[in-house]
Amino acid sequence: MKLPFLDKALSRFRSINSLSLVRPLMVMPALACFLLSTGCDSNSTVADFSASAKTAVSAGGPIFADFAGTCGREVADRQSFGGFSTDQTLPAECQAIDQKAQGIEAASKVVLAYFDALNSLASYNTATTGSNFNQALTDANQFAQFDADRKAALGALGQAILTITTSGYQTKHLRDDVVKTDPHLQIVLAALEESVTGGGLYLDMLANEKSKLAARSKEFLLENPNSPAVTLLLDQKWNADRRSLLAKENAARAYVAALKAIADGHSNLAKQAKTINEKQLIAVLQPYVDQVVPLIPTIRNGF
Repeated sequence: MKLPFLDKALSRFRSINSLSLVRPLMVMPALACFLLSTGCDSNSTVADFSASAKTAVSAGGPIFADFAGTCGREVADRQSFGGFSTDQTLPAECQAIDQKAQGIEAASKVVLAYFDALNSLASYNTATTGSNFNQALTDANQFAQFDADRKAALGALGQAILTITTSGYQTKHLRDDVVKTDPHLQIVLAALEESVTGGGLYLDMLANEKSKLAARSKEFLLENPNSPAVTLLLDQKWNADRRSLLAKENAARAYVAALKAIADGHSNLAKQAKTINEKQLIAVLQPYVDQVVPLIPTIRNGF
């Protein structure tokens, strides 16, 4: 977003060269190899897909934490730019948003537990999950404000995790359970996506924050019309805040794109799980892995 009023003021007051903006160094995290065997059998392909899904879903945690963050920043921007406060208490108007976001993040942890179990089963022929999905399931049902259908889907996903992680579970049942679980997983993934893109939710909150920040910058400049120092300070603050908000927006959009790829990949797997052979399975899942993996650094670099 351009701020013409700020550009005009800068041209009047600045006698030095334009400020240099150095883009932060973005280090691409190394991606561990997901295939644990030297052969590419069907189970290792499922493990590969599950591991990429697990990594992407877990990377979204800071997005949900920032629901309250964007609310708090918007409240803080109403105060004078010259003011300073050491109060770290979350504003009362942001607490309900924070509670809902915690519930949505808990739902994402149930999805994470499902792919964790799937990856473990496909890799080691025995399923475990490192997360406490029972607590996550409770928190999601209590705080996420899901409707009855979404709560039912979340419960069915939890039951699938219990089934897969039951002692003595046999890998040969994996394809059947993927088919049964898919409709429930699709509902929960859609709910996670909507929490970011839905009306009045995260992306809209970021847009609102940016709009109000721009308005507050203009207001503060008008209050100090003949101050070069204020003009330069506003320029620095605006550009820093704009870059930060853009990184968060890009992270959120990458997270949504990853959720879509995960949903499509799992759906395609469920549709063909009982009929395709090993080579066909690789062809079905690998394109989705290739979509998800490059999105992970963008999600992580937003926060």
